[in-house]
Amino acid sequence: MTNLSSLTSLAARVISDAKYKLKDVVDSPKYAGFLFLGFGLSVTFVSTLLVGSNSLTWASGENKIALEKIKESVGAKLQVEVAHLAALQGLYDASNEVEEQEFASFMNSVFEGSNGLKGRNGLGFIVNRLNDVQLTRVKDDNDGDTSVEASIEYIHPLNWRNRYLKSLNISHLDGIAQAMRETALNNTFKVTSNIALGEATLPVQFTKIRQDTRFLLHPVYKKDFISTLSRVPSEGQSSVDGWVFSNFDLSDFINQAISKVSLDNTVGLCIKQDSEIILGSCQHYQSAFFGFSPLVSRDSINFGGQQLSLSLKHNNAAILGGRGFASNFTHLSFYILFAGAFASVVGAYVVSFFSESHVRTKLALSESQRLLDEQMLAATVFEASSNGIVICDCDNRIKRVNAAFSGLTGFNSIELIGKNPNILGSGRHSLSFFEDMFLRLGSTGFWSGNIWNKTKSNELALHSVSINVVFSEKEEKTPLYYVATYQDITEQDRVGREALHRATHDPLTGFLNKKAFIDGLSRQVSLCERHGNMLSVFFLDLDSFKPVNDTYGHEAGDFVLKIVAQRLQSLFRESDLLARVGGDEFIVAALNIASSSDSHLLVERIKAIISEPIDGVINNENSSSSDNLSLSIGASVGVAVFPDHGGSVEDLIEYADQQMYLDKRKSSS
Repeated sequence: MTNLSSLTSLAARVISDAKYKLKDVVDSPKYAGFLFLGFGLSVTFVSTLLVGSNSLTWASGENKIALEKIKESVGAKLQVEVAHLAALQGLYDASNEVEEQEFASFMNSVFEGSNGLKGRNGLGFIVNRLNDVQLTRVKDDNDGDTSVEASIEYIHPLNWRNRYLKSLNISHLDGIAQAMRETALNNTFKVTSNIALGEATLPVQFTKIRQDTRFLLHPVYKKDFISTLSRVPSEGQSSVDGWVFSNFDLSDFINQAISKVSLDNTVGLCIKQDSEIILGSCQHYQSAFFGFSPLVSRDSINFGGQQLSLSLKHNNAAILGGRGFASNFTHLSFYILFAGAFASVVGAYVVSFFSESHVRTKLALSESQRLLDEQMLAATVFEASSNGIVICDCDNRIKRVNAAFSGLTGFNSIELIGKNPNILGSGRHSLSFFEDMFLRLGSTGFWSGNIWNKTKSNELALHSVSINVVFSEKEEKTPLYYVATYQDITEQDRVGREALHRATHDPLTGFLNKKAFIDGLSRQVSLCERHGNMLSVFFLDLDSFKPVNDTYGHEAGDFVLKIVAQRLQSLFRESDLLARVGGDEFIVAALNIASSSDSHLLVERIKAIISEPIDGVINNENSSSSDNLSLSIGASVGVAVFPDHGGSVEDLIEYADQQMYLDKRKSSS
């Protein structure tokens, strides 16, 4: 009992002493000041750490948003380059041969009223002179089986820089050959690494070309190209006509792409490829001070097959270091010191909460604005595009068309929406044509080709069409929409056909010229060898034709040649080959004859029909009067039969020519 009383008494004294001491501290201005100062400083330190940490998150979020904008801008500009190359490829797809003037006119029309060639050095075409096997063996260092036999055929604009590039063989441009090979094998777009010229010395003004020039390449295949190059390479054919390309300095290209990107609160953009600095000053990023800083954002972008590293530093990083605070809170320490412990803690958590909420809100608003901008851009491109665009649903019903499509077809959007695109059907394509189209769309998601359509005014128009399938994200290979672009190439097709006809036909008679005849006869001889058929080659020379020219003039001679051509055409089938190879010489190939005796019967019929009287009215060359023409001519004819008289085109023509001269000497005697 005594011990318990003693312990109770001791505890009471200790409590009493503690109360007095605490009262002394509270009542003393000196002790109270130190206590308040110590508590205030402690709370200020903790609160500053919390606020600083969340401010780092805020600043890091701003940095990442800015870096994403840069990536999107560079990617969008690269897509514009790809679209321009696709348009240039369309020019080559629409024509059998592109002349330099046609190339320049097309380039001027494409960039009229736009930024033109801003951000790049030029667009052009590299012509291919290698067959498929040679192309698959090409290496950059030209130590492979095959050197690069290709050169820049056209480039626009033709300034001093591009004139110099055009004068070089591709073998002088180190690094481009492998890219040409890869794009040809894979039918893809690719950006080369820095192009270093192969020559040891260059004029001073070309130093920048050697250091900075890059090419964006895409192959242009021949029209009859079907298999991939890597599957069936052949030394006997060349599947690639060449490559369309865009030539640019990468630093200028990126500066142009990001010129309108707002980089608030960010400094020190650095873009590198491996150890090569493309843009900005990057030395400070290599220091340990910024090595793991949350105020330095890093990312990468696939730039047409080249991997670029991007770094962006927040402006506060240069002031307060890598892992320190994100803002200067000098005044906040005084606010927390005088506000007290409770106010300091509550304030710190409130700031933390609102700063984190602000970052989330800003990111959400930025993403919403980005999506809105993309929608507005897509709508603007859709309506402003010079190509016709039509969007169909999965049932192939038109959902939307742009103004250019209405201009191409003559139908307005009200007349087209809800209809099937076969409303434009011309009847010139078979059902299997469209079945193959949808089969390709289902397997690859893309189809391109030329389609004859009928406009609202019942006029036929040839359209170059590219169709892309938008698949469902939830159900793979389930199409949601078909997006098709249309370009009217009717006039280009007409010009191309006329140019081809002029290049292969005699302008007076409409018959084939000698080169076109030999090409056609070579194909027919190959078919006859394969199927065991026979054909005949007739060589004709008109008798007494020179006196007609001398007596009646060249107009009379041309009239006689046209009559002879008409009579020969009436004697032979449409599938047979007829050519005028000289002033009064003709060659005819009769295909799939039954026997040699049929050929000799045809010789007699040729002589008989040509020897019939020729009557007509001829205008005099030197006066306005006309003469009645009535005359008769003959023909010496030689015939060669495949395979009896030769197994090649040259042998058959030579044998028929010899027989014609024998017939002429026989007629003269």
